[in-house]
Amino acid sequence: MRFRPTAVVLAMLLTGSAIGVVVQQSASATVSSGDRPVLISISPCRLADTRPNLQVGPQSGKIAAAETLTFDTQNATTQCAGQIPTDAVAISTNITALGATQLSFLTIWPSGPRPLAASLNPAPGEPPTPNAVVTSVDDGQFNIYNDAGETHVVIDINGYYVNHDHDDKYGDPGPSTEATVSVGAAAFDAWSTNISWQKDLTLGTTAGGAWITGMPYAQGPGVVSGLAAPLTLPHGATITSATAYFTDDTALASLNFQIRCEEFDGGTKIVAQGDSVAAPATGEDVMSITTTNATVDNESCSYFFIAESSSWASELDALKIRGVSITTQ
Repeated sequence: MRFRPTAVVLAMLLTGSAIGVVVQQSASATVSSGDRPVLISISPCRLADTRPNLQVGPQSGKIAAAETLTFDTQNATTQCAGQIPTDAVAISTNITALGATQLSFLTIWPSGPRPLAASLNPAPGEPPTPNAVVTSVDDGQFNIYNDAGETHVVIDINGYYVNHDHDDKYGDPGPSTEATVSVGAAAFDAWSTNISWQKDLTLGTTAGGAWITGMPYAQGPGVVSGLAAPLTLPHGATITSATAYFTDDTALASLNFQIRCEEFDGGTKIVAQGDSVAAPATGEDVMSITTTNATVDNESCSYFFIAESSSWASELDALKIRGVSITTQ
């Protein structure tokens, strides 16, 4: 379990989660500086949708009365895979309740005893009930409790909080240059237009990943299928780590991951690479960095994350790319 400043997280974030509003801390002479979380905004991603026909994440079906479900921001089967760093102390969300069968309330909290409070109040026959909720997370996880009846939930994350020392300007450590770049499944597309395959975000029992579909070998021997996502990396920075998130239950072949520098003069440099083990394998793959190419050079090339497979997957298989997270220094 990671350490987090108790006073800050409980007072600023957990309380906000319990009453279902975003808590903002204004400037005040009585508010000290020091180590306090700061919000990092991201493009909204869907962490969960319990509706079976639109399912995202592991939960399919409504949350029952008096039931508590645990959601994991690091779950590789969601659209948020690779976008929430492991050192995040809290998340900013929009949570929607749909199809409630009784008047109820939902409580969102990170861990420990459930607070006696409501984060949102769904009711039968009413339109979907959304609310902005900020909750701290415990090792990336948080809980949702439903008091009565049954209800579906949809969870979208629009940002996360990380600890930041607001007094560091009085020391002399120099500004941190570390940054994390993450892309989800929706950013991927075909990296070659002459191969008869495509991406599909809706096939299978669990939506939210980019499928590699089609029959690439119909185009000729040696043709492989792959998906690519463009990367915007800070010029001059050094890539220190890269993690790919995937699902591979096809029992056909492994996935190959690369960060490539596509040079403007037509050349290609491999910056990082990794491979999933033979299927079935699901989760994440820490890619090895090619030291000689780890410095970002936006003046000579464009960067892409590419996932390739020597096989192809039908809608009955599970060969999906969930996303990638890259750290630079």
